Amino acid sequence: MDALLSDVIDAHGGMARWSEINALTARLSIAGPIWASKGWRDALVNETVEIDTRNERSVFTPFLVENRRSVFDAGPQRVTIETTDGQKIEERVDARDAFRGHTRATPWDQFHLGYFVGYAFWNYFTTPFLFTWPGVEATEIEPWEESGQVWRRLRVVFPKEIATHNPVQLFYYDLDCLQRRMDYVTEILGSSLVAHYTSAHRTFGGVVIPTRRRVFRRIRTEPATSTCRRSRSTSPTSTSTFASARTFSPDRDAEIRRTQPQETVAMSADVEKIDLQVRRLVVPIPTDYDETIALYERLVPPVDTHRFGQMASWDAVLELARINAPLGFMIYWRTDVTSVMAGSGTGWKSTEYLMGNHTIAEQMARYDPSVMLHAPLRTLIYADKNGDTQFAVDQPSSLFSSYEDERIAAVGEHLDELVAGLLEHMDAPVPDQLRH
Repeated sequence: MDALLSDVIDAHGGMARWSEINALTARLSIAGPIWASKGWRDALVNETVEIDTRNERSVFTPFLVENRRSVFDAGPQRVTIETTDGQKIEERVDARDAFRGHTRATPWDQFHLGYFVGYAFWNYFTTPFLFTWPGVEATEIEPWEESGQVWRRLRVVFPKEIATHNPVQLFYYDLDCLQRRMDYVTEILGSSLVAHYTSAHRTFGGVVIPTRRRVFRRIRTEPATSTCRRSRSTSPTSTSTFASARTFSPDRDAEIRRTQPQETVAMSADVEKIDLQVRRLVVPIPTDYDETIALYERLVPPVDTHRFGQMASWDAVLELARINAPLGFMIYWRTDVTSVMAGSGTGWKSTEYLMGNHTIAEQMARYDPSVMLHAPLRTLIYADKNGDTQFAVDQPSSLFSSYEDERIAAVGEHLDELVAGLLEHMDAPVPDQLRH
């Protein structure tokens, strides 16, 4: 057995404990834009999965409707829709063949969905012990540096008998030998390149399992150097992540500043006074100022208000927003602060934006119109006194939690996640505060 694989298995509970387990049961909430594009928005937000650790088999309950479950078996690759008491309703054999010709935009039927979550989550929950199965080859390759951390990596080759994303995948491990990332190609999604991050590890019955997963499109990787610590930390490690080949030093991590509480001046008994505490994030960007401006404006396109005004329904507006804002944000206003202040003696290079998405803002404004005070978000890109590029934004959840409405606060947390995704595409470190 590869030495790194041996350390990884020990860190995740050990082979002796795993050999005593025949099945796992987990409760899941699965969400993200890919499911809406496949026609199954919010279809998997409250699931229970049962994993067979001896055979590639998983069961999702409830599946799409009450009293239904989806059963995935790898030999042969089959998806069966059953009642919860085991009566077969429908079945698709050779289920992977049904993805031939699919792209990332191709909609799925219930069997496509059942197949994907069936094999994917079986793989996720049996990793890394799966790497000891006959025919699986796991070999340590050069390490990788990310957000000031160095992660060791396993290159894993799967035999055709195991249903998985693709035959060759990379797995990343931190100093405690806990899995932090995996790279693969989702063949049934049009061969999308994926960086899949794992965190919030917890111990269940002696086995260590990550309880949070986030998936991003990725680009190429580069090596670094590292070794594992022999003993695992007693508390879960939270990582700042980005899907790129850039590396960062610890002293370049995102700077987090908290403003002092501010309050309005009461002018009459009818004036509402609200204390507001906001967290400001100042994040170092690895590219120079002009390059950062160009990249940001490619990732966050300007809103086309005229075209949105031509839409015949709100559903059409939502669809146009999904197309126009692939990362969730559009630019509603921009000013070159450097030009505006030219001649004043204030020589900072900076550009200010209003960045947002009115279809997301509507999800809050329906409960309180005053949320528009903070939507769109105000962002600033500037060069600091050392000439290094910085990205500044007030953390959305800290703004919208002040409205004391759980529905508004939930949207604020969603905006945090979108800001995290944007930073990753800018090759920047992501503050832990944006992860929920």
